[in-house]
Amino acid sequence: MAKSGTASLAASAKLSRPLQLAFNLTAGFSAQEVKPGEALTVQVQAGTTETGAVPSTARAFLASLDRSAELLGSRAAISRSAIFEALKGAAEGKEPTPVAGKPWRHCGIHGEELMVAAELPEEIQVVQIGQVGSDDAVFGQPLGDHCPRPLYDGTVCSSGGGGEAVDDMMMVPMMAMAEGAAAPVMKHNEEATADAGAADTTGSAAVRTFFPETWIWTDIALEPGATAASASLPVTAPDTITSWSLEAFATSPDGISAVRAETPLRVFKDLFVEMRLPYAAVRGEDLELIVAVFNYVEGSGSLTVQVQVTLSPEVELLEGQNDTSVSVLEGEATRVSLRVRPKAVGSWTIRADAVAGAKGDAMVKKLLVKPEGIPMSDTKSIVVDLTGTDAFSETKTLSLPEMAVPDSARLA
Repeated sequence: MAKSGTASLAASAKLSRPLQLAFNLTAGFSAQEVKPGEALTVQVQAGTTETGAVPSTARAFLASLDRSAELLGSRAAISRSAIFEALKGAAEGKEPTPVAGKPWRHCGIHGEELMVAAELPEEIQVVQIGQVGSDDAVFGQPLGDHCPRPLYDGTVCSSGGGGEAVDDMMMVPMMAMAEGAAAPVMKHNEEATADAGAADTTGSAAVRTFFPETWIWTDIALEPGATAASASLPVTAPDTITSWSLEAFATSPDGISAVRAETPLRVFKDLFVEMRLPYAAVRGEDLELIVAVFNYVEGSGSLTVQVQVTLSPEVELLEGQNDTSVSVLEGEATRVSLRVRPKAVGSWTIRADAVAGAKGDAMVKKLLVKPEGIPMSDTKSIVVDLTGTDAFSETKTLSLPEMAVPDSARLA
């Protein structure tokens, strides 16, 4: 009680405590290295913190991406640091920091516009394999004075169709080798031995067809236990020879937590084949199809590999041999070049097989063939009047101009 006429005093002090997530979240693969198409599981666990308890109800959201996609730059992912920054900003009454757009640069090649990452994160260093004009130049050509070389189709650069585009032939094996052997040295087919030797062409291998950039994108409920809430998700490894990251965040009535797996998943084979194809081509366009064989068989020294390329009837072989043998030194790669021409509009299958005795690999890719010419459209309007009726029908007759390119018409 303060006497009448006297002053009242008040004091306050700001207290702070370290930010802490509601629970500890861990996520990982059941194996560190698998072969393409091999079964494994993703394991997620939400454990206690010093001040928290096991979440009674929680749901985890999982994402696994090809690590080559990290060349695009940092993503707006829900991570531990992002959660802490958001909590700190909320405590200080700050507005959320907007996510800056990725810097892109438009570069022209063969009349097409390519979107290329203008800058890369500091932690990612790109090393050019050889000088311009060397053997590897065919895997990506310069786009201009101020444009970087294309690195990876669908991530660092992509084409709107037609002409050449950069495939994952060099980038993906290099990513797969990140925690293993050194990057391969490419050799041209002319340097390979023509003798088939003792290669066994009767060998068989599972055909690789699944090449996603985003592999896992799902959510799963965590089952509470005595010491942690956990869940296991069965998955099948993709067919891309590369490394896969794993990120997860989980929510519960108590809060949110996030994690990035410390060890990525490495999908790998010691003998594999890769094809370089553009995303799309124009009918009648001459294309270079490159098939590379990579040899990481320990103690092999050198392998004589039988390479066979099977084209759809709609794709014509102009130059090169679609059935040949090459010599591939251990830890290196040899490529075979073919020149092909698509004759029809559609999506056509191209298959490559590589066999060396009991070792072998096979992959299938699709080539999208578009019609030549310039797209044009004609719009017809119809007034739908349902006054006094619940059904409406009207027929419109559309005619194609004489100059229309065959097989190019479509109704949308």
